[in-house]
Amino acid sequence: MSAIAVRLLAIGSMAVLTTACAIAGVQHPAADNLATWSDHPLPPDAALAATAVSNQSSCIGDPNRGPVRVLIQDRRTPFTAAFLFAGQTSFGSCFVTTGSGSTSGGSGPLPGPLTAGLAIDENGSGGVGGGTARMLGGRVANGAAQVVIELADGRSVFASIGNGYWLAWWPDTSVARRVVAKDQSGSDTTAVEVPQ
Repeated sequence: MSAIAVRLLAIGSMAVLTTACAIAGVQHPAADNLATWSDHPLPPDAALAATAVSNQSSCIGDPNRGPVRVLIQDRRTPFTAAFLFAGQTSFGSCFVTTGSGSTSGGSGPLPGPLTAGLAIDENGSGGVGGGTARMLGGRVANGAAQVVIELADGRSVFASIGNGYWLAWWPDTSVARRVVAKDQSGSDTTAVEVPQ
């Protein structure tokens, strides 16, 4: 198996705004308590995506480096999602919560070519909803029907997949041990150990 380039992303504590924001005319709570977190992703949310790419978002870092585009959104509660994004020369990830309007993220250089069926390009943690969350994501070969993250405590988290990328987050510090890509039949196609 070829070496997998992993960039550890230290996602700092999110800046929490004290006022709730109204998205599409609906008032959301000031913070997401993560009680509704799901091990399967929810459908993407356009308001969260708009927040992620806004000039006020820490997802894009320096707005002078040019526009960024969302590669994939992984939403696990009604109000909180993780994103992978890319600019002309940058690649990164972030958490976005509509209730507080807060975001946290970081970025680095674009990853190199995909040389295996699955790559881990983001591996980090940060503050979300008053707690801690971990994030894992990267690229996946065409034809993968599912990507599953196996945690050290025996649980599995089913990743969002799209545009050649996969992404998942969970609201605690449980360590991920392995990531498995599966085909339509449910058979494993690629398995990658998560560097610790």
